[in-house]
Amino acid sequence: MTSHLWRRTALLAACLAAGVPALADDSPPVDAVPIMRPGALPPRDQAMPDAPLAAPDAASTTEPLSPATAGEPKFGAVPLAPPEAALERIAFEPGEVTLSAPVEAHIKEFSDRFKAEAGRVALKAYAGDIGDVGMNARRTALKRALAVRQFLLAQGIDAERIDVQALGGARDAGPHDRVDIIQQGRQSRGKKAKTAN
Repeated sequence: MTSHLWRRTALLAACLAAGVPALADDSPPVDAVPIMRPGALPPRDQAMPDAPLAAPDAASTTEPLSPATAGEPKFGAVPLAPPEAALERIAFEPGEVTLSAPVEAHIKEFSDRFKAEAGRVALKAYAGDIGDVGMNARRTALKRALAVRQFLLAQGIDAERIDVQALGGARDAGPHDRVDIIQQGRQSRGKKAKTAN
């Protein structure tokens, strides 16, 4: 036991003579330091900085837009894609859910053509700001899609041929307030081909 104390004392003396700070017994172990995870709050005994964090310099983080891309709408930092190809695109005024007389005439022309064809359509309805999937935007989009669906049904289109999708805010470069009539698939109409036995 005494040899252990002598060795420890000799080690401390050698450290002091060499200018190396000696480890005290009351210092906390290295692994007792709390780890700060991203998004975690600092411990209560640490003071928060009083000065707000400076915003990054805009010139260093973004590239200037070229004249060709300056007018394109963007969702985040990526330019929006063009809208999906549609058989018909029905525009609405912001907040409006009813069909005007010119729009009804346009949908009637479409329904006359569609009755003679086979297949199904999807009514993809959009409302609100770009990317808005809130309840109000989706509710407005649904009312628009149902108004178009009801008009198509009144023109004699079978309900089984119409799907409805209320998507809220658009995620493409098309109009924000619209219903797109998208071709879903084709099926043959008429008689089935006879098979030989």
